[in-house]
Amino acid sequence: MKPLLINIDNFLKNEDFSPEAMDDIENWAYFTKLSELKDGFKNFLAQPAISISPSEILNMANKFIIQIQRLRLVIDPNYKLVEQIHGDRKYLHVRTDWVDDNGEKKRIVSRCIRRIYPKDKKKVSMRETREIILEALREKYKESEEKFVNEIV
Repeated sequence: MKPLLINIDNFLKNEDFSPEAMDDIENWAYFTKLSELKDGFKNFLAQPAISISPSEILNMANKFIIQIQRLRLVIDPNYKLVEQIHGDRKYLHVRTDWVDDNGEKKRIVSRCIRRIYPKDKKKVSMRETREIILEALREKYKESEEKFVNEIV
């Protein structure tokens, strides 16, 4: 894992969520988790480093930073719609970013919304699209959260 060089105070204060994210009732639990995660990070940084090495401190700090970045993506994903062609068929996919274990954003979360037919004039509901990608991100976050909890204990 490469070290992430950031200003921690600015990083923790940077909460520029979209109105859709702020209005989503399901996000309230994730806002609570984000607050708890940031408090846990601050507490980790504030405790004396008697029994762990500087490299372990940096490693743990990076894990907190990555987990906070992931949770922010769950709360307010940056997604786009993409047409994909498989043979003679077209499909509409929604894609979004995810932060890998090295702290790099990767476009790895993708979900097929529906098949596109030649004379198809049906519009895609952005609300439905958001729900599809949020479900995928929440699953991915749950997996990473379990791993993170096991690593910091």
